[in-house]
Amino acid sequence: MRKQYVLWTMLVTGCLLGIYAQSLAYYLEGIFDTGWPIAYLTFVTVGSYVLLLLVIGMSMWKKLSVLLAAAFIAGGMVSMWSFFVLAMWWG
Repeated sequence: MRKQYVLWTMLVTGCLLGIYAQSLAYYLEGIFDTGWPIAYLTFVTVGSYVLLLLVIGMSMWKKLSVLLAAAFIAGGMVSMWSFFVLAMWWG
């Protein structure tokens, strides 16, 4: 039961990272002032993908069908959105 809470938390965190990646990239750029916020956006987007793939993998391994469906539906939409934002930033 505890692993399900951890997986749900990872799913929500991955979705939030994917949705708010652009805002987080600007925030990190304001803190570190490197002049390249696209690097932060890429890092946050890849982190979101890694979390979502971990949730999908663990859900398939543990046979958690509700979590797997949520990961595919929510994670799929968030992944498409974050990929679109990242592609627009890279030009």
